[in-house]
Parts: sequence; C-alpha cells; structure tokens
Amino acid sequence: IQLGKDLSGQLGREAAVNIRRRLADLAVDVIVLRPIPHRMIYDRPHIYIQAGKPVEIVFENVDIMPHNLIITTPGAREEVGILAERLGSTPQGFAKQFIPDTDKVLFATGMLQAGEQQRLQITAPTELGEYPFVCTFPGHWRTMFGTVHVVADISDIPLQATAPIDPHGDIPQRKFVRKWSTQDVLNAINLLESGRDFESGRQLFTQVSCVACHAMKGTGGKLAPDMVDLQKKLADQKTDVAKIVDALVVPSKEIEAKYRVQIVVMVDGKLHSGVVVFEDEKILRLSANPLDKNVKVVEIDKQDIDERDESKVSIMPEGLLNTMTRNEILDLLAYIISGANPEHPAFRK
Repeated sequence: IQLGKDLSGQLGREAAVNIRRRLADLAVDVIVLRPIPHRMIYDRPHIYIQAGKPVEIVFENVDIMPHNLIITTPGAREEVGILAERLGSTPQGFAKQFIPDTDKVLFATGMLQAGEQQRLQITAPTELGEYPFVCTFPGHWRTMFGTVHVVADISDIPLQATAPIDPHGDIPQRKFVRKWSTQDVLNAINLLESGRDFESGRQLFTQVSCVACHAMKGTGGKLAPDMVDLQKKLADQKTDVAKIVDALVVPSKEIEAKYRVQIVVMVDGKLHSGVVVFEDEKILRLSANPLDKNVKVVEIDKQDIDERDESKVSIMPEGLLNTMTRNEILDLLAYIISGANPEHPAFRK
C-alpha cells in the first residue's frame, strides 16, 4: 500500500488522489521512516496524514547510532530537544530513553539501537497544523527532525510528498563484530606504526558516522571540531593515541569543556541550550553550533537565570567501533591521527 501511494505521485493529481482514496479504504495508513545512516537526518523530512484518522508509523533504525522518533505539539521541537539534553545531565537520562516528561510530547518510540524497529499505532491529531518529529538523543535534535503535516483531506497531500530518500545510498550496511574496550585496541597499538590502509580509513570515516559530526580538512559535519586539529594536539603533546582511543570507545567519559552543552532555565521558564562562546560576570552567550557561523548566538543576562547545568552525554554514542574489525579500527585511527595524510608513516608498507 505504501509503495502504491509513493508511485501514485507520478500520476496526474486527479488519478493520484483517486488511487490514494482507494488505498486508504483498504487498510490503516502505514508510513515507514528511517534515518539516513551516518548523516543524522530522517529519510522523510515531511509526512502527511489526515486529521483524526488512524495511522501506523514504523520507525526502523538502519543506522549504527541510537535514534528515536518523537512527535511534538506544533512549534515545540526546540523545547523538547533542550529538555532531552537536560536529561543528559541526570542519571535518569538513559533510563528515560531521553524522552522528556512534558505534554509537548504527543507520541514517542523508545531509543532504538542499530537494526531495531518499533511501530507507533496512533490516531492523528484532529487539529490541522505542522507537528515536528525529532530524535532526542542529546544533540541529535539540532539536525534530525522533520514535520508531520496534519491535513483535512487526501487531496491536500502534495503528489510527491511521500517519496523517501534512499536510506542506504551507496554506503554498505555494517554489522556487529564485537564489543571493543579501550584496552582491546591498545593491545594492538604497535600495529599502528606502519602497514595501515589509507583508503580503508578514509571510507570508515564515513561509514561509521565520524563525518556526520566531524570534518576532515573542511569536509564533513560541523557539530564537532575538524579532526585535523588532532595533528597539532599530538604535536604539542596535549593528547596521545591512548586518549583518542578512549574517546572513541567511551565518548562521554571526558568531554572537552568548550564542547559541553549547557542547559539554562530562565526565571520566566524559557529554556536555552548550547555551547558557551562568551561569558563574563554579567553575560552568557550560547551557540547551538559554534562551528557554524550561520547559527544564531543567544545572549543571556545572568541575573535572569534560574538554573544552569550541562549535559554529561556526548553527542557521539558508545559502540561505534563495535561494527569494525581490529584492522579496520587501526586503519581508522591511522587516518584520524594522520590528518588524512596518505604519506604518514602509518601507511608505509
């Protein structure tokens, strides 16, 4: 039925609407939603459903990072996202699956691990409007969201509205290999000195989602620092390979101060979150993404702050190395440590 609805968009409006009406009479509307692996976005940025009608949303996590699906009241995406980040500063965050206790959350799946799926059987709101859907793993809400459009009639749905993006593209799916510890990797660290595969490391940087947040030589995400900066830190002895491995295995163990997300509750109840870009005795300035110049900086008068905390959960989840073999981990490490330099000694044969 879903395929029929997707294909109907290739027809003229009258024919498409007639087909969709007939399909709607056959069964409850079923919508499948997936994340795009390694990119922290959903494969459908827009979903259209009829007001007051039953609908089943199947959320299938085909990524290797954990994700959930929350549908909020209109205009509440940011508030719910910040409340989820606030849960990240408490021991209850994971137990609650980062689903805030607020009436702004209408429907929610659990936090799904790689390969899991959950079905949400709901009745669409009766009030027409735009209802955000979002992933609330800390930090993900800033890029991983979309809109549920609640419409009065099937004829109000755009012809091409249901066509999803291919969630896999040309990126191969990765399967669980084993649970790696920091010591497991360090036991083989001598193999990092030479003989590594540059092309393997380059591909893995994309396949295991590093590129979703980190850039390498300016190409990639903007939610974390450019990995080329590691070269300078290694040269200045401000970090070492053991610390890099530990950060990959247990990313929330130690979050660099300037990348810790601050959660601020104002006296009037308004919420703000972001990374500190400036602070003195009177003023606090937060940016949701300090590496993106297009993101607005929020200036806060400190005397208007009621509560302030910081998330203890890294936007990078644990387990990203668990789909990799030992050699793949070493290739990725070599690629990161070299700053994507194929002439680095680690790649000598």
